[in-house]
Amino acid sequence: MSHWRRHIIILGLLLVSFAFVEAVWKKEGVLKDGEPLLLKLAPVDPRSLMQGDYMILNYAIPQELQAVMRGQNQGELVYTKDEDNVAEFVRLYDAQIALTEGERKLHYRTNGRWRVSLGANSFFFEEGQAEKFSEAKYGELRMTGDGSSVLVGLRDDKFQLLGLSSGLKTRQDLSK
Repeated sequence: MSHWRRHIIILGLLLVSFAFVEAVWKKEGVLKDGEPLLLKLAPVDPRSLMQGDYMILNYAIPQELQAVMRGQNQGELVYTKDEDNVAEFVRLYDAQIALTEGERKLHYRTNGRWRVSLGANSFFFEEGQAEKFSEAKYGELRMTGDGSSVLVGLRDDKFQLLGLSSGLKTRQDLSK
């Protein structure tokens, strides 16, 4: 192998490694500093024989969003939060309309047909824990100001954390 070819391969590996570390670093920042947000979940099936136990997350907001999407495959929606940090869909984001106090943006994308994604679409958990996670009523996300999000856990109808997936344990922790 020539001297230059080896340097190009090493440089390529370094660039890929740097990109990976940067992506992880950004997600860690969202987890640490992101604003909590709960998204209502629609019923799901918490089992996959091929992949182990997991839950496909079907959020309630996309059902409202689909009625107004106008054929867009991706974009941003505007939401507000109630006193429990539960998101309420307001409208599609339009850069010409300023966000009012309490309004925030959240990225969305579709698969081109019917499935709307607001970030993580599945939640994996330890085998044998399906019954516990079947109680999930909310997906807990951490949000950044630009509309990016990271799923950090699932919560029940009393806002209690299911499992040990997040540093937040109780309803009061959501206000931090």
